[in-house]
Amino acid sequence: MRIGQQIEQIRQKQNIPIFHMCDVFMVECEADYHSIKNGHVRPTNFQLIMFIMVTQCSLDLKAV
Repeated sequence: MRIGQQIEQIRQKQNIPIFHMCDVFMVECEADYHSIKNGHVRPTNFQLIMFIMVTQCSLDLKAV
């Protein structure tokens, strides 16, 4: 499973709104978040750390 798919799966499981994910990833709009989710943009290490801290879930980074 790709990293964007993992992120979206965790977001849905924890019922986190997309606007909050934009804050977590420090992106300006939902389109930027969807670019990360769809795999068009790779999240930076800092963004991945912030995501893990907020959700307290691990990611399979071999999928990156």
